[in-house]
Amino acid sequence: MGLELIKSIYERKAEERERARGKFIKSVFDALKKLAGEAYFREAYLFGSVTKPYQFGEASDVDIAFEGLDPEKLFFSVGFLDRELGREVNAVLLENIPFREKILREGIKWKRN
Repeated sequence: MGLELIKSIYERKAEERERARGKFIKSVFDALKKLAGEAYFREAYLFGSVTKPYQFGEASDVDIAFEGLDPEKLFFSVGFLDRELGREVNAVLLENIPFREKILREGIKWKRN
């Protein structure tokens, strides 16, 4: 195989992963909408690899920060999203973390309609 062919294969696979990332973000937003019917929260932010182009893959987990979620509903929410998305979900309460401003600045926001 020539170098150009190998390069084009890697580029094509990267573009496929990027399209899959976009679809996955939509599925996370759909799951958050369903979760909002079960547990109240004002907003949620995706952060970590899912927010970074070309860095999210099949083995990536999902990082979500909730604002306004009752702390007693955190484990329920993680389990709910794990089942809905078929992936490991890591969740934090936005009110309790030192890197809150970074998430607000760089995260992908989901807001109630």
